Amino acid sequence: MCWLGDSDYACRRFVDSLLNVPSSLVVHAFVRFLFGFCENIFMAPRWWEGLSQDNREALRHKLQMEASPDESPSPRCLADDGLRVANWEIASVQVIGG
Repeated sequence: MCWLGDSDYACRRFVDSLLNVPSSLVVHAFVRFLFGFCENIFMAPRWWEGLSQDNREALRHKLQMEASPDESPSPRCLADDGLRVANWEIASVQVIGG
């Protein structure tokens, strides 16, 4: 993740909070972030098609509700919602800069 200098305060707080998530849950937190705040997401069709219909619907709903330009995200949009759709492994985390 990277950001412009004038966004440093908010972005550092977000990354610090992500670093405080137990390592086994970081991937799931990151998926919530992507589907909640990023309107351009690319994923492997094999991964998406391998999800259950319920999980795809939950992610679509998150994308439509949380990433909507017309609505503010809910205060708990990044809270653990129990959704476990990724079994990816994070190889390493490096913090670069001040």
